[in-house]
Amino acid sequence: MKPLLSAQSVTRYYGDRAACRDVSFDLYPGEVLAVVGESGSGKTTLLRCLSGHLPATSGTVAYTMRDGRRLALDAMSEAERRLLMRTDWGFVHQDARDGLRMGVSAGANVGERMMAVGERHYSRIRATAADWLKRVEIPEDRMDDNPWSYSGGMRQRLQIARNCEAYGLDPEIIHPPHSVDTNGPVEPVEDLDPGFFLCVSRLLPYKNLESLLQGFAQMPDERLVIVGSGPDRERLVAMAPANVTFLHDIPDAQLRWLYSSAAALFAVGLEDFGLTPIEAASFGLPTLARPFGGYLDTVIDGVNGFFLTGLEPEDLTAAIGRLRSESPVPATIRESAERFSGEEFARRMTSVVERLRSAN
Repeated sequence: MKPLLSAQSVTRYYGDRAACRDVSFDLYPGEVLAVVGESGSGKTTLLRCLSGHLPATSGTVAYTMRDGRRLALDAMSEAERRLLMRTDWGFVHQDARDGLRMGVSAGANVGERMMAVGERHYSRIRATAADWLKRVEIPEDRMDDNPWSYSGGMRQRLQIARNCEAYGLDPEIIHPPHSVDTNGPVEPVEDLDPGFFLCVSRLLPYKNLESLLQGFAQMPDERLVIVGSGPDRERLVAMAPANVTFLHDIPDAQLRWLYSSAAALFAVGLEDFGLTPIEAASFGLPTLARPFGGYLDTVIDGVNGFFLTGLEPEDLTAAIGRLRSESPVPATIRESAERFSGEEFARRMTSVVERLRSAN
């Protein structure tokens, strides 16, 4: 049996610094090879050399084509390389923008892999794209949106759908867990009464905390507590109205009390994955979030929170009004967080590992 992929003494230098050196292996059909190492050890450089995205300083990478020919990547014609990248090879890049066509729809990102191998029937392409998006937990009504409007997690899952359609794989999405233990000790924060609004965030410009300060300046009867630290702290504290409190470096016991005692969490930054709404939901606390980025993955409008219509003061006031009039049920909110629990993560990971072991 011929190896599918072979590397012989693959080396890549940046100046006089070796990113990877003398890497050799043969990968046969049915095998899985994991490249493991600490940050900065050269994993990405090696994978880019193996995939032809980056030329090696020395060494060779060869692949066995569908017709049985064995070709070195650097000897392939441009047409052969393009066919390989669109059919046999799939990539899930760390930065999803490197693996997607950002200017076309999600459905087109999946469908073009079918077109590369001859499919031309529009209805079949669209139906298959919709099916694969569903498998990676992307709603069908987002199929015609382009990836710029997707969260970071959704973009990664779109890459998976784009690749798996070509290989007939059936991916299983396992979400990362939150890390706040709801059953730990609770310690009240001095000079705070329950009923405040909460924001847990790094103090950075892209977190849009300035909009919250401007909004609460026009709501003097409401109180906002911002938990976090960061380089923007001094500027934000200086512009904050009197009804805004900043906390940082608090123990987990106080964070539990804040989540348990707040009226709602505000999540207004631009995040790849909306983690704080999951933490809030595990305490039965609803979230008022922007309908962008990772919050699209973790906030369900009307179930565990509400989406903001904007970041102007009137938008924040309207969201608080809706919260108080509709009053989400804490038990339902907590239930929405269960798929992100540590127990659920461990259960699903164990199930996948056991299934793979039994298959072999």
